[in-house]
Amino acid sequence: MPEQKQKSHIAQPVKAVVLHPIISDYIDHTQKVLQENGNDASYSVAVNAVLLMAIMESKRPGGLSKETREAVKDFVEDQSTIQELVSMESELSFSANPKARVCYIS
Repeated sequence: MPEQKQKSHIAQPVKAVVLHPIISDYIDHTQKVLQENGNDASYSVAVNAVLLMAIMESKRPGGLSKETREAVKDFVEDQSTIQELVSMESELSFSANPKARVCYIS
Protein backbone atom coordinates (compact mmCIF):
# COMPACT_ATOMS: atom_id res chain seq x y z
CA MET A 1 0.00 0.00 0.00
CA PRO A 2 1.55 3.36 -0.99
CA GLU A 3 2.46 5.74 1.78
CA GLN A 4 0.04 8.58 2.25
CA LYS A 5 1.61 11.96 2.64
CA GLN A 6 0.43 13.87 5.65
CA LYS A 7 -0.79 17.34 5.01
CA SER A 8 1.85 19.76 6.21
CA HIS A 9 0.85 22.59 8.49
CA ILE A 10 4.12 24.37 7.91
CA ALA A 11 3.78 27.90 6.64
CA GLN A 12 4.09 28.65 2.94
CA PRO A 13 7.06 30.63 1.64
CA VAL A 14 7.18 34.28 2.60
CA LYS A 15 4.97 36.48 0.44
CA ALA A 16 4.89 40.25 0.31
CA VAL A 17 1.59 41.78 1.32
CA VAL A 18 0.63 45.43 1.51
CA LEU A 19 -2.07 46.18 4.05
CA HIS A 20 -4.44 49.12 4.05
CA PRO A 21 -3.71 51.31 7.12
CA ILE A 22 -7.08 50.46 8.69
CA ILE A 23 -6.39 46.73 8.27
CA SER A 24 -2.85 47.16 9.61
CA ASP A 25 -4.18 48.93 12.71
CA TYR A 26 -6.68 46.11 13.27
CA ILE A 27 -3.90 43.51 12.96
CA ASP A 28 -1.79 45.46 15.47
CA HIS A 29 -4.75 45.60 17.87
CA THR A 30 -5.41 41.88 17.44
CA GLN A 31 -1.75 41.08 18.13
CA LYS A 32 -1.84 43.19 21.30
CA VAL A 33 -5.03 41.49 22.54
CA LEU A 34 -3.61 38.03 21.81
CA GLN A 35 -0.42 38.88 23.70
CA GLU A 36 -2.35 40.37 26.62
CA ASN A 37 -4.21 37.04 26.84
CA GLY A 38 -0.91 35.19 27.22
CA ASN A 39 -0.45 34.04 23.63
CA ASP A 40 2.93 34.13 21.92
CA ALA A 41 1.52 36.11 19.00
CA SER A 42 3.78 37.40 16.26
CA TYR A 43 2.46 39.74 13.58
CA SER A 44 2.00 36.71 11.29
CA VAL A 45 -0.04 34.94 13.98
CA ALA A 46 -2.27 38.02 14.29
CA VAL A 47 -2.75 38.22 10.50
CA ASN A 48 -3.69 34.54 10.36
CA ALA A 49 -6.06 34.93 13.34
CA VAL A 50 -7.87 37.81 11.63
CA LEU A 51 -8.11 35.88 8.37
CA LEU A 52 -9.39 32.82 10.22
CA MET A 53 -12.08 34.97 11.87
CA ALA A 54 -13.16 36.28 8.45
CA ILE A 55 -13.24 32.79 6.96
CA MET A 56 -15.25 31.38 9.84
CA GLU A 57 -17.72 34.30 9.74
CA SER A 58 -18.27 33.73 6.03
CA LYS A 59 -19.13 30.08 6.70
CA ARG A 60 -21.83 30.85 9.25
CA PRO A 61 -25.41 30.04 8.29
CA GLY A 62 -26.50 32.99 6.20
CA GLY A 63 -22.90 33.94 5.47
CA LEU A 64 -21.55 37.43 5.92
CA SER A 65 -23.86 40.22 6.98
CA LYS A 66 -25.15 42.67 4.42
CA GLU A 67 -23.04 45.38 6.08
CA THR A 68 -19.87 43.30 5.69
CA ARG A 69 -20.63 42.42 2.07
CA GLU A 70 -21.22 46.09 1.28
CA ALA A 71 -17.98 47.14 3.01
CA VAL A 72 -15.97 44.59 1.03
CA LYS A 73 -17.70 45.61 -2.22
CA ASP A 74 -16.98 49.29 -1.52
CA PHE A 75 -13.35 48.48 -0.77
CA VAL A 76 -12.65 46.43 -3.91
CA GLU A 77 -14.43 49.01 -6.07
CA ASP A 78 -12.39 51.92 -4.65
CA GLN A 79 -9.99 52.16 -7.58
CA SER A 80 -7.70 54.78 -6.03
CA THR A 81 -7.12 52.63 -2.93
CA ILE A 82 -6.68 49.45 -4.98
CA GLN A 83 -4.21 51.15 -7.36
CA GLU A 84 -2.21 52.48 -4.41
CA LEU A 85 -2.01 49.02 -2.83
CA VAL A 86 -1.06 47.40 -6.17
CA SER A 87 1.59 50.05 -6.75
CA MET A 88 3.07 49.57 -3.28
CA GLU A 89 3.05 45.78 -3.74
CA SER A 90 4.84 46.06 -7.08
CA GLU A 91 7.42 48.38 -5.55
CA LEU A 92 7.95 46.01 -2.63
CA SER A 93 8.27 42.98 -4.92
CA PHE A 94 10.77 44.81 -7.12
CA SER A 95 12.92 45.95 -4.21
CA ALA A 96 12.92 42.43 -2.75
CA ASN A 97 14.07 40.84 -6.02
CA PRO A 98 15.08 43.48 -8.58
CA LYS A 99 16.83 41.07 -10.96
CA ALA A 100 13.62 39.13 -11.54
CA ARG A 101 11.86 42.29 -12.67
CA VAL A 102 14.50 43.77 -15.00
CA CYS A 103 13.52 43.82 -18.65
CA TYR A 104 14.83 45.67 -21.65
CA ILE A 105 12.74 47.29 -24.33
CA SER A 106 14.34 47.72 -27.73
